[in-house]
Amino acid sequence: MLRVNLFGENKHCFSNIFTDFIYTDTDCDLDVFVTQAFHNEPCMLIDLKTDNLIIFNLDVCHSLRYDLFPAVDKFLRNTNIQCLVTTSHFLTEEIDERFDYLYYSQTTHDLNENIPTKDLPTLFSRDVSYLRQRKYLTLNSVVKSHRTGLYEFLRDNNHLKDGWVSYNSQALQGCLPEGEHVILDNVDDVKEQQNRGMADWNFGLYLSSYFSIVTETEFNYADGEDIPSVNFSEKTFKAMLGMHPFFILSQPKALWSLQQLGFKTFSDYWSEDYDLVQDDDWRLQSCLESIGDFLNNNDMQKMHKILSGVDFDYSIGEILNHNFKHFTNHTKIQTNLLRSKIYEFVDG
Repeated sequence: MLRVNLFGENKHCFSNIFTDFIYTDTDCDLDVFVTQAFHNEPCMLIDLKTDNLIIFNLDVCHSLRYDLFPAVDKFLRNTNIQCLVTTSHFLTEEIDERFDYLYYSQTTHDLNENIPTKDLPTLFSRDVSYLRQRKYLTLNSVVKSHRTGLYEFLRDNNHLKDGWVSYNSQALQGCLPEGEHVILDNVDDVKEQQNRGMADWNFGLYLSSYFSIVTETEFNYADGEDIPSVNFSEKTFKAMLGMHPFFILSQPKALWSLQQLGFKTFSDYWSEDYDLVQDDDWRLQSCLESIGDFLNNNDMQKMHKILSGVDFDYSIGEILNHNFKHFTNHTKIQTNLLRSKIYEFVDG
């Protein structure tokens, strides 16, 4: 059994996953440093008990090329430390660094621990006879340009009435015209900010709509400014666990990355060509056009037939069931892969 020197402000994020390790500061096999952002809060050489270091980096928003990787490289300079770095950046291109790198999403582990019910696939398969209240669901809080672009598109094309839409953060001050803060189900700003965690989410919104428009935390393409990657927050995976097909406003190759991770997407039902567009403005426009085409070409009756009709279990339901079930498998696969990498790392 591995003896691990575990340290860092959020060290429970690691120990809650790997409960079979012995956590101690004597006779250690490796060091594990848990950090929100290594470039802002690095560890010190004096903290280490071995020459085997894992940097368990929880950050999803900062640059790999200009923040994380240079900080790690500087820390390792003139040392014999063997290092493995994990983050939730799924790389879409290979890298050449002096340390090992592994994609690991703390988000998927936390979500998997907080799924309120495993019976959603059954609930959705039984719902084939009832029209739902809205066509789509899109949840937005913190102001981002791609979220404002989506909101304006829905407003200008008279589609706000077709969906459950939120865009009501207090941070919106000055970003939208007066009176255009959209509040969903009378959720006030403070309450929404408190309930943005993993456990508190309203499955009724998923049961009463047909698909999600996911606006991810990160949207902009690296274009030389960073190492191309995709950062998945809880937003994408909540759509899967809510048994929703989805459009995703995210970085280029987000859908491709999900496919590499074993999930299925929805090119049989609408165009997903936007996923490979690198220019941010064009990708946003392409995605909005795909959303608009699907909304304009399908009234509530037709949308119900496509996304929830009597053939649900044999058509789109097969994809939704796969994603729901694969999510738990994906979490286990990730954890087992990291565990194997750790043992390989120590033995090496």
